[in-house]
Amino acid sequence: SFAFQSQVVVGTDQGLAYDALAAPLLQRALDGFNCTLLAYGQTGSGKTHTMFGPSGCLTEAAVARAGAA
Repeated sequence: SFAFQSQVVVGTDQGLAYDALAAPLLQRALDGFNCTLLAYGQTGSGKTHTMFGPSGCLTEAAVARAGAA
């Protein structure tokens, strides 16, 4: 059987979604593990913005700074 480790429900703000889901995966990826974040939902509901942030924030420089932290 398959179970989700966590989920974000309607009404959850993007900061909480990132802290609950993406931030731990980012840390695991920086530790050398393969990670996958699956976002499912209606077109235009903010999936990409929640995973990557506003335009331009996911750049090589930003990733390098996150890895140095």
